Amino acid sequence: MEGRIAPLLLRPTRLSLPMGILVSASIVAAETLLGYSLARHVPASAVGPVYLLGVLVVSFLCGPVLGVLAAIASGVILDYFLLPPIGAFTIWGWIPLVIFLAVALLVGWGAALMRSLVVEAEARRSDADLDARMARLLLRTEHLRSALPVAGQQLGRALGLPSLSIETATVAGDGQHVALPLTVSGNRLGTLTVPKELPEGMTRRLNERVVPSLEALLHAAHEREAISRALETSRDELRRFAEEQAALRRVATLVAHGVRPSEIFDAVAAEVGHILEADFTLLERYDTGPTIVLISVWAKDSSAQMPTVGLSWPLQKHSIAGLVTRAGHPEWIHINESIAGQLADWSRAIGVVSAIGIPITVEGQAWGVMIALFRALEAAEQPVEERMLDFTELVAPARWPRRAWSPPPTRPAVRSSATCTTEPDSV
Repeated sequence: MEGRIAPLLLRPTRLSLPMGILVSASIVAAETLLGYSLARHVPASAVGPVYLLGVLVVSFLCGPVLGVLAAIASGVILDYFLLPPIGAFTIWGWIPLVIFLAVALLVGWGAALMRSLVVEAEARRSDADLDARMARLLLRTEHLRSALPVAGQQLGRALGLPSLSIETATVAGDGQHVALPLTVSGNRLGTLTVPKELPEGMTRRLNERVVPSLEALLHAAHEREAISRALETSRDELRRFAEEQAALRRVATLVAHGVRPSEIFDAVAAEVGHILEADFTLLERYDTGPTIVLISVWAKDSSAQMPTVGLSWPLQKHSIAGLVTRAGHPEWIHINESIAGQLADWSRAIGVVSAIGIPITVEGQAWGVMIALFRALEAAEQPVEERMLDFTELVAPARWPRRAWSPPPTRPAVRSSATCTTEPDSV
């Protein structure tokens, strides 16, 4: 029973005028029949509260205007048909009529006010439930952009606006929709699009409750997403640090056990390749001439065609090793046509687009170069220099002796990518 009455009492709009008149007339007629029945057993003056109850119901359901009319009609019927003398109005009969009308109007006004308060409370409860559902959807998602269409559908169903949508971008209104900006502290978070020409009550509800609540939820969702990204980055950094330390321990163990230098060089090349997610790594040492000797290679793809270990070639000014040697510090290099040397030719042939080289120094003397090669453009300019330095320091205990040779003077430290436009020549 309660489930059937509640929607009638809490409906957001009052009954239409024709329906209100019909309901008011039916209530007054029912009260009159009840009054006739009661007048046989109780004094006629005791029938008045029955009409007051009808005025209260009419005012609650149909509004104060029909409540006033119902009060006047109830007073006239009560005075003319139920209060003595029956069927006539007297001067003294107007006094109780006026009192009844005053009381009826107060009752009707109180009923109308009570209804507005009850409807407002129900609307706020409904909005709170909607906010809770939206919060569960937006604050639990990993990707806010993918959750917004679903959130827009739920919000549209709850408000009875099926064409409502929530966009992350700035969207302009059109002939059928109005764009409501969603901002927090001047920052645009998105756009709420709703149909044009909405009822005044719905427009007020959107502006006063829905939009501010949605702005707060989107702001919180953006903050949560940023925190999640920061935590994920921290986890990645921690995992990468743990992997690097494990790799360093593995190489250091080989050094401590006094294994052959070639095994240590191969281990360093492989560990650096895995840590940097490179496609290829090469370890080269300087020799007299000046020349550069390839002492270790590693490839992510074991079937790739690699240079032969032990090959040597002149150290050219604009080769990969030459640019790193001249820089004197880790150097990112774009493998374009200006890069010379056999290693550069091989790199271009297999699709390498960028490389980073780091000089290896042993006891203050330039000893060689470690080079990591990448086929993806996204790898360029990544901060990997310090991670490579840790591994090159382990080469010193396993170095191969060479005849004395001094590299050319180093340039000032410049961290931009190395390119050149002149013809390659010898150092």
